[in-house]
Amino acid sequence: MNPSQRTLQCLQPLLDREQDESSDISVRGKWRGREAELLPLPVRELREGEKLSASEGARAFVSKYGSFVENQLHSDLKSKPLNQRTIKKLETRATDLLRDVRKLNCSSIELWLDSDMVTKAFETATPFKWRSLPPHEQEHLKEIVQFQLSGHTDYLSQSKALELAVKVVGQHESIFSANIPETARFLTRETEEGHTLFPGQLRLWAEEHFDKDKVPGTTIEGDDLYISQYEMGLIGNAEYYTNRVSGLLSGSPLERLQNSSYAEQAEDARELARQLIKTLDGLERHSQNVPAQLQQALIHDLVGQLDAVLDFIDQLEVSDQENPLGPQQWKKFKCLELISAINVLKNEIEHESALINNSGKEGLFSKKKTRKLAKLEALHQTWSDHFDRIQEGTDNDLPPARAKLTGRASRADTLPVIDAKAYTACILKRLGEVGLDNASKKLKASRSQVLSTLQWEKITTHLDVRIEGRTRHYESQLTPASQMKWGEGAKDIFEHSYEGMGRPSTETRERVHAVNMAQSELSTAEKGNKKVLFKGLRSGTLCAYGIKEKEPRLEAARNRARELVTAAVKQFLDDNPGYLTSGQPVPLKMLSTSMLSADKLRHYLHIHDDELKMQREQIAALKEVQKELNDGKPLVISDGKGEKYQLRVNMKLANTNYGVNSLSLGGLKSVVRPWGEAKRVNNEGLIELIGSLDQFDPVGGWVGDYLAGPAPEQSKQIVRMLVEQIRDLHVSGDYQTEGEDAYKMVERIQLLAFKIGAVGHINCKSGKDRTGEADASIKRFAAEVEARGYVPDPRKPVSREDRNLSQAFQFGSGNLELQQMNINVPGFKTQLNKKRLGEFAHKLAHKARFKVK
Repeated sequence: MNPSQRTLQCLQPLLDREQDESSDISVRGKWRGREAELLPLPVRELREGEKLSASEGARAFVSKYGSFVENQLHSDLKSKPLNQRTIKKLETRATDLLRDVRKLNCSSIELWLDSDMVTKAFETATPFKWRSLPPHEQEHLKEIVQFQLSGHTDYLSQSKALELAVKVVGQHESIFSANIPETARFLTRETEEGHTLFPGQLRLWAEEHFDKDKVPGTTIEGDDLYISQYEMGLIGNAEYYTNRVSGLLSGSPLERLQNSSYAEQAEDARELARQLIKTLDGLERHSQNVPAQLQQALIHDLVGQLDAVLDFIDQLEVSDQENPLGPQQWKKFKCLELISAINVLKNEIEHESALINNSGKEGLFSKKKTRKLAKLEALHQTWSDHFDRIQEGTDNDLPPARAKLTGRASRADTLPVIDAKAYTACILKRLGEVGLDNASKKLKASRSQVLSTLQWEKITTHLDVRIEGRTRHYESQLTPASQMKWGEGAKDIFEHSYEGMGRPSTETRERVHAVNMAQSELSTAEKGNKKVLFKGLRSGTLCAYGIKEKEPRLEAARNRARELVTAAVKQFLDDNPGYLTSGQPVPLKMLSTSMLSADKLRHYLHIHDDELKMQREQIAALKEVQKELNDGKPLVISDGKGEKYQLRVNMKLANTNYGVNSLSLGGLKSVVRPWGEAKRVNNEGLIELIGSLDQFDPVGGWVGDYLAGPAPEQSKQIVRMLVEQIRDLHVSGDYQTEGEDAYKMVERIQLLAFKIGAVGHINCKSGKDRTGEADASIKRFAAEVEARGYVPDPRKPVSREDRNLSQAFQFGSGNLELQQMNINVPGFKTQLNKKRLGEFAHKLAHKARFKVK
């Protein structure tokens, strides 16, 4: 039963009416401080040789770039013929000027916000004190002011900024008012400028209509009556619970984990729902002196709040059940870590037994080996018993104990361990006690082997998130290569089957399969049908950097690339099944985006993690496979029953590389210089994708073909906006800084590839950290574009809603689970995007600890 149905069921004894569904009003966004739809210059189409008049040009530039930019270009607008060529040059200068204006303004705005500008603006624009606003309203108002000021197209002085802030506050709708819209409409109907309610105003109305010396129901003036003390309490409750709902829905469930579990938060929300129902009951039956219009407005608004709270409870329950750091994942960690350790013991027992049997000697050597073997066997038995208890759930989170032969149990053996690092440290300590050398290295190798022999299953998660005040439901899927299947049957699509198992990132010498490859998908439901918002591929680097010999390493890279292309063809055929029977080659367009810091410093010094070599060998391997296919070599693909087919493929390839870690975006980039070769790669890849890189050239490449096709105009509009922002980020070089989002360029080019029907692919070195964050970011971005109906500004300041959304996808898109499938522990190694995630969420994601109590 969905929340709306549950709400009506709860209220049926109280209400016998149908609730009107609010219409879905599309929201317009801003891009460079203007409406988020393209406003081409000139304002009318110019024919060959035609020119704009000076006044037309000035008006167009003011409209698009603001008066400051127009003033800077005024002499050129007056003196030069405004044909297409001139306008293009002037627009290029205009965008540079506007970018500089915004950067300087944004720096100043942050300082002004810290110096209580919003407090002054609020107390100037309203009769209320700033301290009367609850924290969530204060935060929201600051964000609104920052957003509006950052979109201004002229240089701002502090006095001008304060003047604009006062205007913004005067037009601002509080979270409280947004959650009580009909009531706000009733109470502000007599004021010309007032359009919003702040907490306290509803109670103030009630106090004005109550007099302890007057009989309830006595006329005040007009149709207004004095209300009873009970009715005043009802209205006070309506305000109190509305304010609680506002704080609940605008806050972060993840950040509340610092004080309350998801289950505890859900119980608090249920109690709030019960109080809303009691208030509704009172309003329905005991509010005869309250104006009928206000009574109905309050009931309508509180029913909407109750619906939202029930939806929020669903969200909390899903978060609790699918928590990647919850008890189920903790149990999985303990089982796999102990299996890996038991296998280490097993190998050591076999090794020691062989030494004893082959030595043929008696004496001190044999006795030492025999004692060591006895300790190993005793520990093996002790841990095997402990493993059984973990599976039964009776281990009580106690660490794997030492065997009796190695000494008495210590106090530490009787204390629960609920930290993954501490659990592994305990295992290593016990291995050292039985004389095992290089225990850490051996455990790591054993863990990799265990994870390589496990069945890698599809990861499906559900996300209930609020965007623009509405709860939206999404499903995220990560399908490992071993589960990529074509038709009925158990076999995967690859020429050499994975046999259901995975290839974790630790398998750096893998020669046959792509490492950590998976298909990623985000979908929602629209009118009962599945709507895919994003689909693409992901993997570790195609470079088998663990193989030192060059030729075997390059051959392994080609094998990995061939598997990636096979997965891409499968994705294309899933979306375009008609090509199977058309007799035509499969027209594959693939955009591969690496997130490697391809610097020459580590390359020439032969330092560990030579990501320039990884980039070069990956691109070379993909181009070799492309040439093979385009020269007529068939691609082998298997169906679910294991029958192999040979497909002809006409492959187009675009490679890009955008580093996203501190080496590429932080202060070290001036030392290591990671963008040299990446710029050349990106220029080639973007030209293939969108044609010219100039911001004001016609769109070409694959995107140009798409725009010339029959796609709906709304879809084409989104694609044009993506191209405009990609070009702007490329020309400005802002993709080389973290800004508001380290993954801003990766998100846009990957979503663009999906929108035009190409197959996108992302990778880093391991395919789990940078790639995992990118996957979560792309899905979050795709959800935003779908919900808002436009492409968000990449430079927009991060709001509370942005943080909540980023947190939901970081923890709820399956990426932490995939990390655990690779190395048995979740957690990102990346260092950036702290602003977007928030301090607590960033720490939780990067220093992940299981929450088992």
